[in-house]
Amino acid sequence: MQVRLSTFRSAQFRCPFNHDDAEDCLLKHGTYMRYADAHSNSMVAIPRRLCKFTGKTLSILPDEMLPYWQLPVPQLEDHFQRQCSAAEEQSEQPPKPTNTELPQRAWKRFCSAARLQSLTEYFGQRFPFGECPKGLWQAMMRTGGTLSDILCELAQAGKSLLGDYRCLRPSGM
Repeated sequence: MQVRLSTFRSAQFRCPFNHDDAEDCLLKHGTYMRYADAHSNSMVAIPRRLCKFTGKTLSILPDEMLPYWQLPVPQLEDHFQRQCSAAEEQSEQPPKPTNTELPQRAWKRFCSAARLQSLTEYFGQRFPFGECPKGLWQAMMRTGGTLSDILCELAQAGKSLLGDYRCLRPSGM
């Protein structure tokens, strides 16, 4: 399982592997190397923790990285904001020189019916939004703060912005 550093350091963070004694069960368990993003050769060391009760591992990502995606958080947030801005605003802005294949795939994933349903169920009636991805994204940004804040909240609930991964499900499901 991959979690972001700010989630791991949160006072509310508990071992995500569903056992009774969640205090001090995560032991240091080495590191692995991961590319900083999909378009660079720079590598980042990702620390790992081992749950002494379940034997499962947890990777702790820097806050600017997304779990399971080689896409920096600021680039994803910028792309989503541009997707939701009015057509007139988009024509006034010069195109950014970044590769947009990954952000476009992320936006397509976010727009899928399964993602919209999962996020809608999680956020419930905390904010009004239409059934369109743009409305959901804009409501999340208005009430949730930054994308980093939203990612932390989702992670603490065992949810993800772009996919409900098997490793996030409670044990036994």
